[in-house]
Amino acid sequence: MQTLPPTLRRLLPDDAADFRTLRLQALQDTPWAYGSSYQDWAEAPLQRFAERLQDSYVIGAFAGPLVGVAAYDREPGGHARHRGWITAVYVRPDQRGGGTARTMLAALIAEARRDGLLQLELQVATDNDPAIRCYLALGFQPHGLCPRALMVQGRFIDERLMVLPLDA
Repeated sequence: MQTLPPTLRRLLPDDAADFRTLRLQALQDTPWAYGSSYQDWAEAPLQRFAERLQDSYVIGAFAGPLVGVAAYDREPGGHARHRGWITAVYVRPDQRGGGTARTMLAALIAEARRDGLLQLELQVATDNDPAIRCYLALGFQPHGLCPRALMVQGRFIDERLMVLPLDA
């Protein structure tokens, strides 16, 4: 039996409870992949998750329940407003390998272009090969390394800096 691909849509503040559940799962499942920690968000009121959905462009993948999220935030500064950051990418482990992350990211890239952004940037752990392959396939190029970018459970995590020009 073939499964249907997830349905994508922008998450809005009314989706805060589902977003909270998946975000906390992401922070527990792969703590080395995020600058935020589970502890940063576990006690946060639901309103904080709703505000994140209001302030950022967060896309959700639904296969019945919410199974994946990815976000981008535009730089707020006047001279940097042409840039945006991909953040909070996560797909539930039982949904990985089917192209959900790539589909969400392609939708974010299209939205960033519609929003007038000229460049998207991201940081990814240097040992996260599946994510790096996905980003490369979408056209992101490495442009640097941030050694010791994160410290998770006493272990340093280096991050690869990647960029995607949207006006090329």
